[in-house]
Amino acid sequence: MASKNTSFTPAMGVVLVIVVIGLLVGSGLFVMENIMTEVQTTRDVQINLVLSGDDIVVTALPGDDAALLRSVTIYVDGSNSFSDAERTKTASIGVPLVYENIAHGVTGTRFVMVKGTFSDGKDEILKQIRIQFS
Repeated sequence: MASKNTSFTPAMGVVLVIVVIGLLVGSGLFVMENIMTEVQTTRDVQINLVLSGDDIVVTALPGDDAALLRSVTIYVDGSNSFSDAERTKTASIGVPLVYENIAHGVTGTRFVMVKGTFSDGKDEILKQIRIQFS
């Protein structure tokens, strides 16, 4: 009499591969959706950034979320001699914030990033740009 062994059949292998692929595609779509949602939920605050000698002038322009902006912090690649307190200024919509000598000694093409802190305590990158310093 032949014994019936329940073993791993080729059909079960195909089903297992399909399930694994489905799980990978599903998790990839979930991650992409979360990234897109995060990118699309940015605050509506426009930032004007001007390099003037060794100074950088940042102006927050009106937008839907501009009234919620409390402070602006600037980071310049290659300018590490300033503390966060020196990099941070209280925001006023339409009023230029002058960061004196923050670009002193910085040369070449560098990234400049402007971070905003809002009344709900959340931080958000408002502008990231590459600037040619001389």
